[in-house]
Amino acid sequence: MKYKVKKRKQQKAEHKTSEIVKQVADIAEPVCLAEGMELIYVEYKNQSGNRKLCIYIDKEEGVNIEDCALISKQLGNLLDINLNLDQSYNLEVSSPGSRRPISKESDFQKFAGNSTTLYTSCSNAGKKKIKGIIEGISEGIVSVIVSGEHVRIPFETIYGARLNNFSKGDL
Repeated sequence: MKYKVKKRKQQKAEHKTSEIVKQVADIAEPVCLAEGMELIYVEYKNQSGNRKLCIYIDKEEGVNIEDCALISKQLGNLLDINLNLDQSYNLEVSSPGSRRPISKESDFQKFAGNSTTLYTSCSNAGKKKIKGIIEGISEGIVSVIVSGEHVRIPFETIYGARLNNFSKGDL
């Protein structure tokens, strides 16, 4: 019985987190676009008992510390006004780095040929964590080469994906 209660609490917390992430993305996207940047990913997580809101941004020539500070200042004010959180959080704005998160269908086409680690809710050959080379996406199916085998994964089952050792020169 305790397991079911704990699982329901966990599901409720995950749902609330996904709502917060969506709300933050809706606020952050136009701010980033207005500054000539792209919102890459939003993460809201608990780290050592503190809540952390991570915003990953990028632009064609890459982002620098001034870009991150600019977006942080603008978003900090907007989030303070528009987010109704019952707990304080730390806001971090950064470049996506070499372990760049990928979350949009278009990312799987854009980053074809790059190494990835992705997590899926449905098992592929007994694995939910898949490491391979992105081939692309077609009709909602992501294709990845894993140990020489072509693996097809429905996009909607992917709940996390990152590039491995990515650099802008890989595009």
